[in-house]
Amino acid sequence: MFRAPIRNDAIRRVLQCSVPVVQLPPFRLIRNFLGPELSAGLLDHVIRSSATMQASSVLDWDSGKSRYDASRQSRVSRNLGEYELLLKTRIAETVPAVRLELALPEFILDKVELELAAHSEGDHFHGHVDTVHENGAGRIMSAVYYFFAEPKRFSGGELRLMGWWRGDVNGKFQRPHQYITPENDLLCIFPSWAVHEVMPVVCPSGEFADSRFSVNCWLWRPLPIES
Repeated sequence: MFRAPIRNDAIRRVLQCSVPVVQLPPFRLIRNFLGPELSAGLLDHVIRSSATMQASSVLDWDSGKSRYDASRQSRVSRNLGEYELLLKTRIAETVPAVRLELALPEFILDKVELELAAHSEGDHFHGHVDTVHENGAGRIMSAVYYFFAEPKRFSGGELRLMGWWRGDVNGKFQRPHQYITPENDLLCIFPSWAVHEVMPVVCPSGEFADSRFSVNCWLWRPLPIES
């Protein structure tokens, strides 16, 4: 039986009429990550070390240097004291299983980078990705560890993971997203290529101890050698 060839414009019309499919970045939640005692100890360390925290910055992609930008409002520090090695070890241990859940290729772990962050009244971080490359290595997995005083004295501060519509060739649909609500002693892991943002925090007291605390974690791998 003779069949007329399908023209490219016919295929295009079919695709435009098809129903788009929501695609969201994969993520994994691990609750009770450190346990009550260690989580409380970390909180106590951070509150006692509040003087070491400084205004956050963003990476300037052109210069490769950090700079202040209003898109990111928070206080940060690299001072995790005795909890630094513990967190790096615990997070590295998640890689074999979580890598498969995130559909990431197998990789050799180069290092685990940590940054403490405190978000108080009005603080936020606009949409961004974590895919930084330097010295032959790059970030492949990102994670956020949440901890805070209880009862919870802030609201907002959700992590919003941004997705896309597969099949939305004309960009008619609003970008889909997934909210991750901060929970005490919760670790959220996702691919570093995922667009994400921190929604504004509401903290009526304005007290540092009442902030939304987190440890931002980045897992690095050696970059493939180009032939």
